[in-house]
Amino acid sequence: MANFSADLRKFAEATNRNLTDTLRGVVLELATRVVMRSPVDTGRFRGNWQLGHGGPDLRTDSPFDQQPLGSGPAPETFTRWNDQIEDIRAGSVVYISNNLPYARRLEYEGWSKQAPAGMVRVTVEEYGQIINRVVGSLKK
Repeated sequence: MANFSADLRKFAEATNRNLTDTLRGVVLELATRVVMRSPVDTGRFRGNWQLGHGGPDLRTDSPFDQQPLGSGPAPETFTRWNDQIEDIRAGSVVYISNNLPYARRLEYEGWSKQAPAGMVRVTVEEYGQIINRVVGSLKK
């Protein structure tokens, strides 16, 4: 009986670790795609995408990210996100938010010719593909 319990514990730990790794990978991919689609003027909007778990991160003081439209987030953004992603565990609810006052207009009102269809809505449409990609990369 002790071996069976130990095997179950190992299975549960491995499963939880796999789910955590999958969640972290999906969050990172979603956030990266949102940033890549974010319009760039001063870089303030692009640099203010926040990751929060347990509730939205309401900050607006992130460094500007003036990488061109279509490019990945600036290194500072990845560093900030990696610190936040470390706290995410299987079962966490994660928020990707931008709290600047004009974020809603950019997403829903076509305020930018660079992103007329928004950033988040377009990325959410790819959710299934993102999960498949992350799961596939973790199997290797």
